Amino acid sequence: MVVVTRHNKFSCMVNRGTCFTPRRNQNKSTSCCILRVARSRRHHCRHHCRHHHCRLSHCSSFLTHSRSRRLHFVFLSSRASSSSSLAAPFMRPFMCSSSSRDDLVEPTDVLCLSEIDGLTDMLNKHVQDCNVTGMTIQQALNDPGALPLLAKAEVVVADPPTFATVADRCESLKWFQSTFAGVDALFKAERRDYTATRLSGVFGPAMSEYVMMHVLALERGYATNANRQRRKEWGTRSRVAQASYRTLDRCTLGVIGLGDIGSRVAKVASSFGMRVVGCRNTVSAVPEGVEIVWPLEEVGSLLKESDYVVNLLPSTPQTRGLLGGGTLSAAKRGAVLINVGRGDVVDEASIIEALDAGHISHAVLDVFVSEPLPPDSPLWSHPGVTVTPHHSAESFPDDVVRVFAENLKLYRTGEALKHVLSWERGY
Repeated sequence: MVVVTRHNKFSCMVNRGTCFTPRRNQNKSTSCCILRVARSRRHHCRHHCRHHHCRLSHCSSFLTHSRSRRLHFVFLSSRASSSSSLAAPFMRPFMCSSSSRDDLVEPTDVLCLSEIDGLTDMLNKHVQDCNVTGMTIQQALNDPGALPLLAKAEVVVADPPTFATVADRCESLKWFQSTFAGVDALFKAERRDYTATRLSGVFGPAMSEYVMMHVLALERGYATNANRQRRKEWGTRSRVAQASYRTLDRCTLGVIGLGDIGSRVAKVASSFGMRVVGCRNTVSAVPEGVEIVWPLEEVGSLLKESDYVVNLLPSTPQTRGLLGGGTLSAAKRGAVLINVGRGDVVDEASIIEALDAGHISHAVLDVFVSEPLPPDSPLWSHPGVTVTPHHSAESFPDDVVRVFAENLKLYRTGEALKHVLSWERGY
């Protein structure tokens, strides 16, 4: 398809996105600058100046061809100026319409409710085709001027606990993008008439590092050595005595919850030489590095074989209290529990009982039923417990931006979004 446009007695051609040097007229000072744009159906238009020495004018031509569903933008100029000043007014992103009308799809208005530093600014700077308005939870709850913004918001990017408090005020809501991995807070609100998407595909590396850090620290006796250093004590163990640690190829790691994060943890643990087994809701596929996969109903089989048990399950009616009661008594003697899923999957009283009875030797806990962990919780002072403040994997703004930008393209074209929350399954 070749489109030819004429302006000021000279012409230029755009051939399927390829820009050619225009034929000049008698006036040798006249030239043109062509801004090439993407042409696929309803895809974002990126503008690129193809000539570095341009003359400017106020004229612009939008050429469409309904059958080819392509839009070509040609800027013709005859006034002296730099190429940068030419491109600047047109660097604001927009969407190419696939209709035969010579109009442009407006940017999507987005409301951001998040405590992640700089997220609103990064969304505005790096995500095409949207205008993002930031709002604090205090503003959302107390500022009367926030009510109209909440009421007309069709797309919201927010921390789930924050959004849950104002969900009922978002009357026009169509799509909610979570900034967290966990979305259980959404179920505390009554609203279910919108699409919610999880922040997925970003936490695997950080979670894997957290798990392996604690596995290595416990196997190598990091805390014991740190205490000896404070006491200026070298230690008296003979080098020919029984080994004080195991190499990881002698250990089995059991992963409960082999989703995106669990599969990454399994792969990393396997690369350290660990034998890896797992449990998951559906045993349809065995992730890389995993030897055996059991259904959740057979979690006892995993506990019996694992030196380290890693819980990565979300909080759902099916998973709450799964590792409670006498379940942990089935664990391999001396096993270590690492909970980085959700706090209510593991009964905290049962952890204390299992530690005191010797069913498990240590518990590394990053998530809890109540957060922050109450000062009177016995978990704080138990010698067999390591407490961390829910920081095994944090939400970085660039990760949120990337996941949201990918889904925004799908949303604007009416395609199915990725990482959609199932209200029925609870995750």
